[in-house]
Amino acid sequence: REILERLYYSTDGEAWTESDQWLSEKSCCLWHGVRCTKNDDESTIVEITLRSNGLDGAVPPQIFLLDKLAILNLDGNNVNVDFSLLSHATSLISLDVSHITLPDLKGLEDGVHLTELYLSGNALAGSFPTEIM
Repeated sequence: REILERLYYSTDGEAWTESDQWLSEKSCCLWHGVRCTKNDDESTIVEITLRSNGLDGAVPPQIFLLDKLAILNLDGNNVNVDFSLLSHATSLISLDVSHITLPDLKGLEDGVHLTELYLSGNALAGSFPTEIM
């Protein structure tokens, strides 16, 4: 929950197109764009999809500490992503950072578990990390 709250505040959550239930007392699994699975009595975040939702700012690197997160879709938002903690996201298989303000791929070489990576619409410069090819 704390990591999602950081995401909300660092990307101007009050201005998002859809922010239903965000920061409410309800389970974060009911927040717009968040999907969870339930194991025993515990819910675990497995997907965050906030495509074209008006996010503006920096995505906290702690987002990659959500250990069961499998899908992260931030396509079409005005955000910067810090991949410095990507190596912790061992369940992350799909990452969509298309059409955001991604200037480079620094840290993306740690995304060795990714099977889907979407980068279109960014002004990228430099070489592509061979570790994830």
